[in-house]
Amino acid sequence: MASDIMPGHNVIRLYTNQRFAENIAFYRRLGYTIDAEEQWHSGVIVHMHKSIAPSGSA
Repeated sequence: MASDIMPGHNVIRLYTNQRFAENIAFYRRLGYTIDAEEQWHSGVIVHMHKSIAPSGSA
């Protein structure tokens, strides 16, 4: 589990390009939530996060 690798952390964050709709759909199915969309050059960056259970939980 990710929290075993990074003790003390309870959130995984990532970003992807808005043009990669398949990636965004995949991450949402995995439980990620969109935090923000940010204009960058000629595209849009989509910032996402997922909460993870602390070690010893779940």
